[in-house]
Amino acid sequence: MISSLPAVRLKPKGSGLQIGDTCPDLEPNVTESCVLLDPNGDQVGLFLKELPKDLINLVTIADQELRSKRVKKSVMERITAYELPNGKLERVRLKQYSAMLGSIGTQAASSFAIRTFFAVAH
Repeated sequence: MISSLPAVRLKPKGSGLQIGDTCPDLEPNVTESCVLLDPNGDQVGLFLKELPKDLINLVTIADQELRSKRVKKSVMERITAYELPNGKLERVRLKQYSAMLGSIGTQAASSFAIRTFFAVAH
């Protein structure tokens, strides 16, 4: 299926945004299923407008497993505000979960990240 999808080569584009800036609402520029390529032509992603019917069950099982208590997760909580059409701000509490996939333990992953950072920093 992937080989039959059109490829979209991504072009780097500066946003002019700084850390802490609010991102404006933008119209999506990818709206149809495609393979995403970096400027060198390497595959870096995939956008599917609709999942093929044979994958829906598999993705549902994976989603339920990731949300289960059997998978260790880090949680980041934050409060953000959205402007409503009437101009009022509505505050929303968000929880963002992240999970490490694979067989590297948390300690090893942290150690690897630190070693990688120092290797790059030197």
